[in-house]
Amino acid sequence: MDSLNDNKFYKKDLKEIYKIFDSSETGLTSYKVKNWINRGAKNLLTKAPEKTFLSRVLVAISEPMVKVLIIAIFLTIIINIMSIEQHQTPDWGQTIGITFSVLLATLVTVFMEKRSQDAFLALKEIGDKRNIKVMREGTIYEIPIEDIFPGDIIFISTGDKIPADGRIIENNDLEIDESLLTGESQASRKIQEPLQGDNYSLGERLNMVYSGTFVVSGHAKILVTAIGDNTEIGKISTSVQIEYNILTPLQKELGNLGKKIAIAGIGIAIIVFCLKIFNYYIDNQLNLQNIAQAITICIVLIVSTIPEGLPTMIAATLALGAIRLSKENALVKKLAVCESIGAIDVICSDKTGTLTENKMSVIKIENLNEDMLVKNIFFNNSSAFSQDKNSTKKFIGNPTEIALLNYYSNLKEKFIIKEEKLLFQYPFNSTKKAWVVLYQPQL
Repeated sequence: MDSLNDNKFYKKDLKEIYKIFDSSETGLTSYKVKNWINRGAKNLLTKAPEKTFLSRVLVAISEPMVKVLIIAIFLTIIINIMSIEQHQTPDWGQTIGITFSVLLATLVTVFMEKRSQDAFLALKEIGDKRNIKVMREGTIYEIPIEDIFPGDIIFISTGDKIPADGRIIENNDLEIDESLLTGESQASRKIQEPLQGDNYSLGERLNMVYSGTFVVSGHAKILVTAIGDNTEIGKISTSVQIEYNILTPLQKELGNLGKKIAIAGIGIAIIVFCLKIFNYYIDNQLNLQNIAQAITICIVLIVSTIPEGLPTMIAATLALGAIRLSKENALVKKLAVCESIGAIDVICSDKTGTLTENKMSVIKIENLNEDMLVKNIFFNNSSAFSQDKNSTKKFIGNPTEIALLNYYSNLKEKFIIKEEKLLFQYPFNSTKKAWVVLYQPQL
């Protein structure tokens, strides 16, 4: 598939592209579809490998305060070893307590972040389960977007998110928001004629559409040229899957706190050590045993300045915050982000946030005779009749038009449609707020 994606489809004739993909104006054959399936082709982006439990633990113990506690564990071990050498009873209680605090803070962080990550993956899988209209062997089907292949002919219309890269076959006032790829705020108005020359940037390829972009207005028939990782958005996705650990404000504050505690503890320990050595020197008691005792006192002072319960308390507080946020349908990938979310004053969004099933139904129609109703339905969504004009089963097309089809199919046993020639369509958009159809009545 990589070799296919290297072709400059924007300058090729459609017949030449059909030949490349062993396709035709009626779409892929069932034999060609089976070949793609046997090759394991899927219109999906490769997911970044999931973090192992060990890698999550390593990230958790890299927190500044946890690092300080780990150092404290080693210091308490040194103290106990020195106590044993001096024939004194070691105190392992502090070592065990600090170790338990580190384990608890780490496990809480790892468990909660794993739980959030699983929820994010579940939501992503739901979002990826979209269907698209596709023509194969002259028949239109509705299939999951992951099951389309290069050479397929798909149909897109206003509001659709384009599922793959492709060349435009038929274009009816098509405008696409390509800001995701090009950064241009203005929608790109598309054409279907081949381009002349080679030096065209992504935004200048007006006869191409790209996965991940959105149809602003119009509708079109598209010949798929690239899927999955071979799409333009797939190439970007592959290149940006490197994870960068950027510290949150909370992590930065804890890091600064850890440094201050370490500097304070070490500073006090050095002062005490110097005073002890000076006293031993004045009293003429300076020997290796007394020096070792002074070092032990200094280590105890350093450990005593470390707040052992702080990381555990922070992890528990953030975990409770994450749980409360999840009850409000808000998920966070990292616990430390909870503090950042709490500092937000204003959230700006261009969506309402309402989740729907994208299913509509007609309750009542007034002031429209049956003949005009049938013509409106037919010419606004004629592809819904392409398989069987007398069918009352599941329809394919725009949700609004499907609602009209279902409404009329419940009123009449069969559709009675005169063979009238469709001349041109002016698709609906937010500016015109109307869908205009020109057709030639049957004489």
